[in-house]
Amino acid sequence: MGGLRGATVMGDLVIRAAAQEYSGFFDLLYFAESTIGDWGFEDRTLTVEVQGVFLFGNHPLNAEGHGPHAGWFVFEGVTSSKRTLIECIGDPVKPDGFKAPREEVDDIDYGLPGLPKESREYGFEGYLTVPLGWVDWVVVAGSFKFVVDPLARKAAQLGM
Repeated sequence: MGGLRGATVMGDLVIRAAAQEYSGFFDLLYFAESTIGDWGFEDRTLTVEVQGVFLFGNHPLNAEGHGPHAGWFVFEGVTSSKRTLIECIGDPVKPDGFKAPREEVDDIDYGLPGLPKESREYGFEGYLTVPLGWVDWVVVAGSFKFVVDPLARKAAQLGM
């Protein structure tokens, strides 16, 4: 990751400097109605842009409202990443149907540094913007953090 005028750059993804990080608490997130945008790998770190994330229970972000929230899921020490995609056919607002589900498995270079001593499975789902459709995503990683973008969160709460 490198710096760019108050932002963190990871591949083509830009994370604003004002973002707040919440490590752990994955089990207190609700994302079935979320939108999943850009995503990318850098070494063993997977960053996934998300919008429309809600919170359960004692998540520390609940002090600012249960949602919707927007930002990035950041998985570090990734050892496995698999997506099941169901793409829309035609117009996503009124699709002509859906393609058969297909799996995409990311190649993880086990020679990369940062192999975690312990890891766990993280499963999430949502509406994928590219390609348009539904995705169920399972990541095995050493750690997780939700990096919340306060500007995107405000826009999501206002329905923008």
